[in-house]
Amino acid sequence: MDDPNACYQALREYVSRLEEKFISPFLPATPEMKPQDYEYEVKAYCLLAHGAIEEFFERVALYVVDCCVDGWSTKKRLSLTLVTLAMAHGQRIVLDKDKSKPFRIFDGVRNGLKDAKQAFSNAVKANHGASIPYLNALFVPAGIQLADEAKWSDSLSKLVAARGDFAHGTGAKKIMSPEDAKRYVSDCLDLCEKIKLQAEAQVQETIPQMRGVSAPAGPIQADQQGELA
Repeated sequence: MDDPNACYQALREYVSRLEEKFISPFLPATPEMKPQDYEYEVKAYCLLAHGAIEEFFERVALYVVDCCVDGWSTKKRLSLTLVTLAMAHGQRIVLDKDKSKPFRIFDGVRNGLKDAKQAFSNAVKANHGASIPYLNALFVPAGIQLADEAKWSDSLSKLVAARGDFAHGTGAKKIMSPEDAKRYVSDCLDLCEKIKLQAEAQVQETIPQMRGVSAPAGPIQADQQGELA
């Protein structure tokens, strides 16, 4: 699975090719240009860019969860993502009172995270959208905080609305201009970059303190019973 930076660079390159094919021929606008001249090109641009951006969101969220769960299983590495993932998918430790041996905390957490990861993967596969509610469902379990930037939210909402109008054949009440389409997608790419940075930070994160004791540099280590090393 590609890391967030590779996904982001591939997204930018793809959108750049879309822009060159569908938008650039109509920029700058001329007085004699009519909406009917660029209607279908703008629709194609919005639909394809929206699809690529949605795929970027999903791939990044899956990558972060996969890395963080694997980090616990192989290196006993703690992160915010493990907490949000477990909380989002209702994981809890159930003790078997009939067992005579001590409960293995590490294994219990590992198994719970495995179940949460599978539930999250299923939820991502069922996702069909890129609006803020969908993004919350993707990124909150992954421990990624969406930026509260009005410009990005507004442009994303407009792109999502246009995609819905175009894809379902109802037709937009007003044909979007090439300039607006380019601006909305550009703002969404800025949002994607912010998410990429958040994802990279989350994968690298470690919890600095545990039980009130400062942790050593690097990942927190635990033995197989879950005790800090």
